[in-house]
Amino acid sequence: MSLDGMPNGKLRSLAEHWLDVTRGEGLDVPEAAAIDIERFEPMFPHLALVDVEDLAHPRYLVVGSALVRLLGRDPTYMQLERVYRRDVFEEIRGCFARAVTEIRPLMYRREFQLLGKSLGYDRLVLPLRQGGPVSRILIALYPIDGSLRMASQWMAFLRVQQDEDDRERSFAGRWAADVGARAVPIRDPGARGTRKDPV
Repeated sequence: MSLDGMPNGKLRSLAEHWLDVTRGEGLDVPEAAAIDIERFEPMFPHLALVDVEDLAHPRYLVVGSALVRLLGRDPTYMQLERVYRRDVFEEIRGCFARAVTEIRPLMYRREFQLLGKSLGYDRLVLPLRQGGPVSRILIALYPIDGSLRMASQWMAFLRVQQDEDDRERSFAGRWAADVGARAVPIRDPGARGTRKDPV
């Protein structure tokens, strides 16, 4: 996604600062210390710094309070593979690998439907140096729905969805047992989604 296409103005402002610092230093990617992070203090709850020196095992160094609430625990100093399910971890690690390889800001929007409600987040990924090759990733993440602030909220949606799926499977099984034919639920494509962990 291009900077002009970023729907979140805060993420766009941070990405533009990264580009300004890059041009000012005459480098392809800025030094972490050159980022004027104090300018973005209101965004601190939505920021995380990740150590990617070992890209196979990235590790959180700093995690903002809003992201901690969304995850439901503080993952500071934890390797990401210990924080997320395998598929989610692989998606995030792939994103980091792309940022390290392409050396540019990467913007992602992840959106999905759950119980007819649109959930998801905007994520900005910025590669940084510390006197050598890219070794840090600065992440900024905002839920698309600003009212979504706690892990308990999206987990509640997930539990209700799972309950509905369990009821449908139970009905299908009982129908088959009584009638001797398989019941195939008619699904509303807009009311289904899959779980996507934030950050």
